[in-house]
Amino acid sequence: MQQEIISRADSIARGLKRYFTGKPCKRGHVSERNVAALTCIQCSNEKSAARYQSDPDRFRSEARERMAKKRPEPIKRAKAAVPAEQLCILLHVLDRRTALDRGLRHYFTGCQCVNGHLCERITSDRQCIQCKRARTRKWVVDNRESVNARQRDKQLSRYRSRSAEEKKADRAKRRTWISSYMAQYMRDNKERYVHYATRRRAAKLRAIPAWYGELDEFVMEEAALLCRIRRELTGVIWHVDHMIPLRAKDACGLHWSANVQLLPGAINASKSNRMILTEPREWILHL
Repeated sequence: MQQEIISRADSIARGLKRYFTGKPCKRGHVSERNVAALTCIQCSNEKSAARYQSDPDRFRSEARERMAKKRPEPIKRAKAAVPAEQLCILLHVLDRRTALDRGLRHYFTGCQCVNGHLCERITSDRQCIQCKRARTRKWVVDNRESVNARQRDKQLSRYRSRSAEEKKADRAKRRTWISSYMAQYMRDNKERYVHYATRRRAAKLRAIPAWYGELDEFVMEEAALLCRIRRELTGVIWHVDHMIPLRAKDACGLHWSANVQLLPGAINASKSNRMILTEPREWILHL
């Protein structure tokens, strides 16, 4: 499709951000140009790509700063009360019978309800809209457990109705998003991760008992190797877990061969430093 040729003056008059002359720029690109900077769009894209390749972290941080400056602060405005006369003009006064004949869901009588609300009413049950919303909110608060259970059942039925291929694609998409998010988070919070790793190493050194020997070292190396083998065979990440955590709230486990087990990464992450799954093969019941 041939692009419309338009001058910069005409673009400014129309309020456009770009214009197209049909002539190549000094680098030979025939593309649109920026009205404000008079620069070729393709030249700008190539410069941005070169800057990203040279220093991706700096490019992302500068982009986030620009977006933060452009993002306007939310303006909180109080809802002004509309006078009854003006509201009657905005909302056409209509009785319920006429609304039913026209197939309307709401109608406006121009009179207040028993609770003093001047607004539309529901055609099916004659209730004021504001009264209906208040009753609904109160019912949800009083029946929070049943509402949550119904919502869970709805989500579960929706999940079960999907095909295996769709579920697999969703899981892969979620894993990719989580991996990219965590990688970016680690780059943005290097000091926090260094601090965490230092504390972890210190806790591990403090938990090594006096009888720690070659057998314990051999078991640890074999456990780490078995994690890699299981990951290659099953496609699931495995961790070497301390059955009694090294930094639990009420106990401190030891770093030796009798206190380690292999767990799937998801189960180990959910366990964290809690005193659960402290017996061998107990985690199988949670699959």
